[in-house]
Amino acid sequence: MLCHRKGLMRNGKNGCPKELEQYRRYIKIARTLNSNLEFENIFKMVMREITEFLGVARGSLFVVDDEKNKLWTLTATRNKRIELDLDRGIAGWVARHGRSVLTYDPYNDPRFDKSFDTRGFKTKDILALPIKDKKGKVIGVLELLNKLNGKKYTKRELAFARLVADELAISLTNAILFEEEKKVFESLISVMAATIDARHPVTIGHSQRIAEYSVKIGKELNLPPERLELLEIAALLHDYGKIIIPDYILRKKGALTPEEFEIMKMHPLVTFNILSKIHFPAHLRGVPNIASFHHERINGQGYPYGKKGEEIPLEAKILAVADVFDAITSAREYHEAYPYEKGKEEIVKGSGTRFDPKVVEAFLRFYEKNFEQRSEEETTSKKKARASKRKNKKNI
Repeated sequence: MLCHRKGLMRNGKNGCPKELEQYRRYIKIARTLNSNLEFENIFKMVMREITEFLGVARGSLFVVDDEKNKLWTLTATRNKRIELDLDRGIAGWVARHGRSVLTYDPYNDPRFDKSFDTRGFKTKDILALPIKDKKGKVIGVLELLNKLNGKKYTKRELAFARLVADELAISLTNAILFEEEKKVFESLISVMAATIDARHPVTIGHSQRIAEYSVKIGKELNLPPERLELLEIAALLHDYGKIIIPDYILRKKGALTPEEFEIMKMHPLVTFNILSKIHFPAHLRGVPNIASFHHERINGQGYPYGKKGEEIPLEAKILAVADVFDAITSAREYHEAYPYEKGKEEIVKGSGTRFDPKVVEAFLRFYEKNFEQRSEEETTSKKKARASKRKNKKNI
């Protein structure tokens, strides 16, 4: 592929610099593909490199979705997923037939779908290459539109595009497998969370709300995506240990006796014991600890371990705040749902003793963005209801 080293040194006019640049780009793409399992990273990097090197106006990497009978891709600017019918356009034809297409007159090609040209963009030429797995099955399509210099592809450029398509085949196969494993894991987490809801119907949706609140508070603290995911999974599973709590305690409408409360306090330990048996991915190995720490207090007066201050992970401190806020503002056997403002007051009251002040500050920012308006509407609604009640009494 490269010219002879001596020729490269002696003569810069024999095309060697172009071949060297092609080789450099290919190595860069290959390295990136081999180190990424996320579709977003694959789309961004590959399309930037190949469109720049080959000098084309647009490029798309389509993935075949057999279940939906669709092709899907990500938009270049917002990473928004868009889907196309597998029977539409040249990309669809390539996916169906497993053969490459190179046309410099797409409008006279019956396989071309003219409706794809929008907002003043007109397709002048198309290079579409199938991406196949080891068994020869088409799993994607690499499509390039409009050579910027108005010239045709050279043999070297076509060879480079095919090399990239071959490299993409390995990367896409791995990414698809990774995505499948991720879906299996996520479905397992959802089933486990649903088990808690089925066990204690009054608190249906509690774990999902805690996860939502926790992630939003985590964002206020600028946690990176990996820690936000860790926080979300721990939140979804934080009450899993309640599956061992007897119904007469779990669903009791009055206050628990000291003996009953001691039994209830076992659920974080049971949560840890169950979750620690799951083989979490490396970045989620902290889930059992965080989930079992959500009743700890920074003053050391919590349970089950009596941890305090920095002994409690930040994610667990966030989870503790979200858990109490939802417990106050949602209906339970022993109380109706209190107003959001009441929930906020309790969180502020516990700052410095029960809750980490830094987390409380983040909670208040989260509250202002998500509940301030709802709290005002809630107050107005109650005032109207009371006024209406008083009016009805007068009429009686």
